[in-house]
Amino acid sequence: MVAKLEAELERERVERNWSESERDRVSSFWEITKHDLEDKKAELRNLENTVEGAEERHQLEIKVRLSSLRPKLHYTDTGYEHQQLRSRFVDAFSSLCNSWCVSVSLKKTRVHC
Repeated sequence: MVAKLEAELERERVERNWSESERDRVSSFWEITKHDLEDKKAELRNLENTVEGAEERHQLEIKVRLSSLRPKLHYTDTGYEHQQLRSRFVDAFSSLCNSWCVSVSLKKTRVHC
């Protein structure tokens, strides 16, 4: 009976040691995983900050380029409007000249007639 109790005691010790060993492994796995998660979260925050900074720089670059293009666009628009006005003026002037030439030639023919 004593041998039986000693064998059971030994079996209980082995089971307890195994349970403690498992608990320690799970605990250390938990701590390692928790630390890895914190590291990944910090890495993600850094990447998000980097992306935000890049986005801000990109938006600023767009604004700068647009602001440098606006005067050129205005100049181009003004140049286009100027060219249209010039074209209209030339057309009007040439039609006026033509009508004047026609009128003068009619007068000359009347005078000569």
